Amino acid sequence: MTNSSHVVSKKVKRQLVKRAGADGISIIKDLFARLEPGKTGTPAASFRVTHEDKLTLIQKLVRQDFLQHRQDVFETYQLRLLGLVIVDEVKAIQLQEICDRILKYMAERFRQDPDNKDNRIQLVDIASAVEHPAETIVEALQYLNNTPALGARSADFPNGNDAYLLASEQSLTYKSLEPLVAQLSAFVGASVVTPITFSEYPNTQSTRYDRIVSFFKDHSITAPILVLLIAVSWLSVVVAAIVYLVEVGVRWFG
Repeated sequence: MTNSSHVVSKKVKRQLVKRAGADGISIIKDLFARLEPGKTGTPAASFRVTHEDKLTLIQKLVRQDFLQHRQDVFETYQLRLLGLVIVDEVKAIQLQEICDRILKYMAERFRQDPDNKDNRIQLVDIASAVEHPAETIVEALQYLNNTPALGARSADFPNGNDAYLLASEQSLTYKSLEPLVAQLSAFVGASVVTPITFSEYPNTQSTRYDRIVSFFKDHSITAPILVLLIAVSWLSVVVAAIVYLVEVGVRWFG
């Protein structure tokens, strides 16, 4: 196995470790330890109970792209690629190396036939090139799936039997894990966050209201500003109505 320091440089890792902090790294490692084989997420409520004194830090890790808070059918916390990179467990290092080899293979496939717009790369091709079982490839691809490294793909990617990726020119930009992680790290800076409490995470499925509230919290839009925005929007409606009535009056009585 390749030395992990050759996959992602010590300099980039040091930056990520510093950004996450000791407590953040502890939370990230705990999430990784909870992951079932082939999974990148864990149930959110029990995870928050374990770290109930660090809820604000969890939210900060989400904003810094170490974790992802998903509210689909089940509410989960997912480990993102930046989080995986700073985990020093053997399995995490292996997944980093597999991600690196996948990116190298994607670049090589594009070089072989750069003018082919339908150059499909199936999971079996990747598994054969990287020399790992398909299940392990799927697990690694889940960390790459929401990054700019992967181009167009089938709707069932990466879990479908016939799932595929299209070889694309962007693979020449991300032909190894190092430039991808470096760019993701550069995009995500340290954030100032507001405290969160259990009351902000009701034991229900996500609703449109929850998403709206989350949007305003994530963008630090306070109640007075929200009221002002609503008032301005209503005022514009009233003005439009008045203009319309004036025009109608002119037509009838002008």
